Amino acid sequence: MLARWTAYSLMLGVIGSVASIALASIFFNLALVGWIVDCVRSRRLKICIPRFGKWFALYAAGFTASVIASPMLFESALNLRKLFLFSLVFLIPAYLGRKQVRITLLWVFAALAASAFYGILQYFWLKDVTLLNRIDGFMSHWMTFSGQMMLGIVALASLIFLYFRFQPLRPHLGRNFTSMAILGLLGLALLLTSTRNAWLGTGFSFFLLSLIYGYRSIGQAQEGRGRFSLFGLRWTAALLAGLLLAFVILPAGFQQRVLSSFDTSDFTTSGRLELMRTGLKIIRDQPLTGVGPQVIPYVFREYRTSDRFPDDLYQHLHNSYMQVAAESGIPTFVFWMCMWIALLIELARMARKATDDAPRFALTCAALLAVIAFLTGGLFEMNFGDSEVVILLLFLIASAYVFQQEPATSA
Repeated sequence: MLARWTAYSLMLGVIGSVASIALASIFFNLALVGWIVDCVRSRRLKICIPRFGKWFALYAAGFTASVIASPMLFESALNLRKLFLFSLVFLIPAYLGRKQVRITLLWVFAALAASAFYGILQYFWLKDVTLLNRIDGFMSHWMTFSGQMMLGIVALASLIFLYFRFQPLRPHLGRNFTSMAILGLLGLALLLTSTRNAWLGTGFSFFLLSLIYGYRSIGQAQEGRGRFSLFGLRWTAALLAGLLLAFVILPAGFQQRVLSSFDTSDFTTSGRLELMRTGLKIIRDQPLTGVGPQVIPYVFREYRTSDRFPDDLYQHLHNSYMQVAAESGIPTFVFWMCMWIALLIELARMARKATDDAPRFALTCAALLAVIAFLTGGLFEMNFGDSEVVILLLFLIASAYVFQQEPATSA
């Protein structure tokens, strides 16, 4: 009974994160208490540690060292709670099965669709939309909202094209139609956010998805003939052509938003360059432990290279890689990068071994592509600091491990 309620708390925490981080925190705290009591009562540590866990442990140690060395210990220590989010990857495979993961995914996509619909209403009727006042759905900021939309789109597209493709068509027609409708809703909401980092992460993951889709591994797994072919690459060509066509027919404002990425005179682009220069100065000055988590807004004046930009630009560096290195130092940054690389390698190996199990293959690829989208978007935004986005990402990763360890017949 205790294990069941712990599982329910984890599920509700993930679903709740789409609407409110406070709601998610309540359920995750309940799950943590349930887990502790369950371990004490069973006299067994109920946890699932994946192979990349050792790199996370090293990153956590380096992150903690940067907190201890921080000149603003209290402000930095508050950020330690973000490390506990990674417990999702360790607890979900220990308490959830395939059925629970499927239920949670359905509710997550439903919540994302509701948030996307509300965001679309904001764009056309409820808000005076500008670049400094964009749609944010159920979230408090458009960057968080767009990050959720990005992960939802990548995960749902992976499930649609890598799972339903290899199932009997007729029983899944209704499910396919609903899934495609939700995918379109999320895609429109993402477009209306005008967030280039999420566009880039989604586009790059779709490019990789088209390559996977063209690799006919599931359909011919029993014959052992899964391979790339020129015929299979037609999906990649079709995707690129579709993206080009979409760009051509987009309204001029969205086209300009894309092109501004290559214009160094654009205020937002030049702001990103200024933050990069600021981050590099911080890293050169504090290479071992950084300035400390959440300290950059207090010390940026010592490192800024221009007075052109307002102070609120320097809340963070708008780049996850630069932010981790500047806050926690180069050694911790190396551990952080090794953690993601090890995770990507592990997910890729899991996907290769799952070609005879369509749900497992599709969900593993969904997790893999979601991580890639997240890391790509992190080149231009500090999405690693968005707890709501990280929760959704970690749930997808943990779900892949659930499907990896549990046989298909048990679902």
